[in-house]
Amino acid sequence: MTDSQQLTHSAQQLSLMTAMPVELVASIASTNSALLDNAAQLPLHPLAPTALMALNQTAGRGRRGRDWLNAATSHCVAPAFMASLGLRSDAPLPSLGLLPLHIGVAVTEQLRAWGCPAGLKWPNDIVIDTPSGSAKLGGILVETRAIDGANAVVMGMGLNWHSAPNVGDRLTAGAAQLATTAPEALEVCAALLHAMRLAWQRTVQSEACRFADFDALYGKAITAQGNQNTLLHGIAKGINAQGHLGLQTEPELIWLHSGEVSVRAVA
Repeated sequence: MTDSQQLTHSAQQLSLMTAMPVELVASIASTNSALLDNAAQLPLHPLAPTALMALNQTAGRGRRGRDWLNAATSHCVAPAFMASLGLRSDAPLPSLGLLPLHIGVAVTEQLRAWGCPAGLKWPNDIVIDTPSGSAKLGGILVETRAIDGANAVVMGMGLNWHSAPNVGDRLTAGAAQLATTAPEALEVCAALLHAMRLAWQRTVQSEACRFADFDALYGKAITAQGNQNTLLHGIAKGINAQGHLGLQTEPELIWLHSGEVSVRAVA
């Protein structure tokens, strides 16, 4: 079987396992960008997205325009999980504010089911505590675009499965190295795609977000850097119903919006 045939076969298996259309490609600039560029072809359905998954990304993007890089791989479906789900929805954009947090919760639930003690660093990082500090397992990026009277919604996630991406400015780790019951590659992909779809369903059905169960920052001293490079120091106090992070400063509790700040725990 050629590499192309193997990709097609794996995509067909994933489609059956997840009950949604899945396209699997060897390499792509960005799965999020590809879905947004073809937003008019995304399904117009309240609960049924389509998925695009890649073995390699050459121009992956993180929050606030940051690059998301991964090591090039071959002959393995999930050395690093890189995928996006997309659809067109009539849901108003303000109602989607908790979507990145719901994705983080659903994915972290799955990682913990495999024995990987992952947590969430607000607003969009999946992390693990190590003796050297908080190591990043992955990140989430949700993007929208208005089209034909609806909103195209694209939900992207990159997760370090077997190997960490080549990102020199942060501590990273691979989830499989921490899982006590590591499943097969296709099972990894199917379960993570299902978790992302489940997060979308929880969002549009206005379910409460269980972020507090996985909050890796709560009670820790953190520094928040805003768009104007202003620094705020305080203690993380969880999120509110809108998904804003509470920061206890002296003398008040303030709420941080994910689009405004970058947060790091104080060493």
